Amino acid sequence: MKTTVGTGDVDDFFSRGRELARDLDAGKKVPESIVITFEKARDFLEVMTPQRHRVMEWVAHHPGTIRDISDGLRRNPDAIRKDIKLLAGYGILTIRRKKNPGHGVVNWIEPVARKIELRASI
Repeated sequence: MKTTVGTGDVDDFFSRGRELARDLDAGKKVPESIVITFEKARDFLEVMTPQRHRVMEWVAHHPGTIRDISDGLRRNPDAIRKDIKLLAGYGILTIRRKKNPGHGVVNWIEPVARKIELRASI
């Protein structure tokens, strides 16, 4: 699965919908994907800060706990927790509860898709 995060407007949304409908009507197999669109580039850039981009890249290659991620990126766990919560709220990362033998459960952080594409147009 692929996730695309970028900017666009209502016309872009309906254009993607029409293209998808044409492919489905033609019997084409449509790959599963997620599209997250910000109307304004400013909003996109407020969410996709350089530090959050580092978190996304790290999690893509090293899914794990908040402690694992904060140790790997050498950042404060509270800052990592805040960034992960925001990115999960936008559907870019997932947080799931995972058994931790002998220690209860932990929150496991992983990407929503194997490939995440970032696009911005001004």
